[in-house]
Amino acid sequence: MSRPILYGADYSVYTRIARLALAEKGVVYDFEVVDIFGHEMQPPAWYTELQPFRKIPALKHSDLLLYETQAIVRYVDAAFVGPALTPDTPAGVGRMAQIISVADSYAYPWLVWGVLVPERKGTALTDDALDAAATCLAALDSLLAEPFFLGESPTLADLQVAPMLIYLGLTPSGMTLLERHPRLRTWLHGMQRRGSVQATRYPAESS
Repeated sequence: MSRPILYGADYSVYTRIARLALAEKGVVYDFEVVDIFGHEMQPPAWYTELQPFRKIPALKHSDLLLYETQAIVRYVDAAFVGPALTPDTPAGVGRMAQIISVADSYAYPWLVWGVLVPERKGTALTDDALDAAATCLAALDSLLAEPFFLGESPTLADLQVAPMLIYLGLTPSGMTLLERHPRLRTWLHGMQRRGSVQATRYPAESS
């Protein structure tokens, strides 16, 4: 089989989730940069043939083309050898899906777009955004089994949440919010030491 090609951008939370899954499985792949905020806020024209909604990431592997992060990471987990990233019990599968849904539906909009983006632009944060971010972190904290979200081994749930909390921690307000949750901070520090996270670091993490 040919080497997979992942299309995305290093600043993208969802591209990073896919890259983390590939790294955790030990998959060698090619990374082709697609900047959805360039070209007058549009990706290159050729990319719409891969992703009709013009979002990132997308994955091409031989004749298979996938878009949507969850489709990509579940394929990567099933198609390649390496540590399983999906639990082997029905309860574990359900809990993993719940955590991923919480991250997608609530954490990403409020932690990234509600706190990170405006604070890094120098825009004042709204009380609604801070309250919603606090609710997201409290919910995630309550779902954390330790040392990983589902116990002894990382799963797709950990890979989904990690980039969102890493980027949240790049801002003073984000750090303040995280300070209220020592268990989440401990989990996040552990994730940041993993080789997959180190290999996919966004340059802003060093600033």
